[in-house]
Amino acid sequence: MAERGCRFKALQQELQIPGRNFADAVAATCGESARWIAQIEFRGPWLARVPRLPAKAATASPASPLPEILWPVPANLHAPKKGAEGNCRLLQPLGDKTCLPGWKATRHNQPNRRPLWIASGDRTEPASGFLTLRGMTQVLCGKLNEWKTDSALLIRSEQLFGFDNRTGIGVDFERLSAAESQIYAARFLSLRSNVAHPEATGERHYDIQFYGELVLPADAPPDLLAGIQTLAFGGEGRRVALRKAARASFPEVNVAANSQQRPCLYLTTPGLFAAQPASPYAAEPAWLHAQIVASAVSGAVAVSGWDLAKGGPKPNRFAAAAGSVYFFDQLPDALPGSLCDAESDRRAGWGHYLKGVWNDE
Repeated sequence: MAERGCRFKALQQELQIPGRNFADAVAATCGESARWIAQIEFRGPWLARVPRLPAKAATASPASPLPEILWPVPANLHAPKKGAEGNCRLLQPLGDKTCLPGWKATRHNQPNRRPLWIASGDRTEPASGFLTLRGMTQVLCGKLNEWKTDSALLIRSEQLFGFDNRTGIGVDFERLSAAESQIYAARFLSLRSNVAHPEATGERHYDIQFYGELVLPADAPPDLLAGIQTLAFGGEGRRVALRKAARASFPEVNVAANSQQRPCLYLTTPGLFAAQPASPYAAEPAWLHAQIVASAVSGAVAVSGWDLAKGGPKPNRFAAAAGSVYFFDQLPDALPGSLCDAESDRRAGWGHYLKGVWNDE
């Protein structure tokens, strides 16, 4: 919008007009030919590992190396407890005809809800970290093939990023000196670079980067990102370099016909959902609430930010964390690309998912 001469003060005034939608406000402040901006859809961002090219290859070829998305560990993936032996296992809904003592069938007025269960006596706890494409595909298929916690398919977070902790102090602008009682701390992700590839032989290394996708309307110009080399990202004046990349591969798993397989959906980005009496923390999509037979939600993430269009802070909301998994007997015929209840949240990148299967045994 800035590249197209948007008058942001005028945009704020337009959005304060009752009934004014974002597309009309963009057209009024950037020109009618820029209305397509309001139809852009974003996907991600995700962490990805990108192979490092030798210096000569990087300068000789404009082709971008293929990024591999690293997926947050699903909430139903369990690893052996610290100090215990064993393999990683998957929580799945308990069989429909199996009665678990103490489980109320009418819990939250949802008679179809089932508890999650591991068919093993091993001592386990929720796994942590990120999965490679091959690892995520196995999880979505419901088959782990005797995984160990040190599997190259399961990557520890510290192998991908660290944290940069900073301390700052407020400024008294009248005295041009430090303000009293206004010391604050900030924490930033510091992505790793030149990391050895755990599954490759030889001297293969990669960098950890953010990967995202833009879905553009038909009337968007082909040179959309021309002249935009960096973006503000993460607050405190932090910026990221922007470049086009080859499209990453996504795992695809479908329910096999004439089998006991049932579908599940795995959140790859945090999901913002409408609160409801049966789910006060908005842990599940309201529009699919009645169809869910079990869920594994890995916690809530507080999200906010600064609204550039309205010139003020966004409300603080809580999203179901990426890695949350929802189990179904069957899915609607047509699913949107995001599980969020609000169209604006879907377009902004929240609530994206992958399809998987579980065995109803």
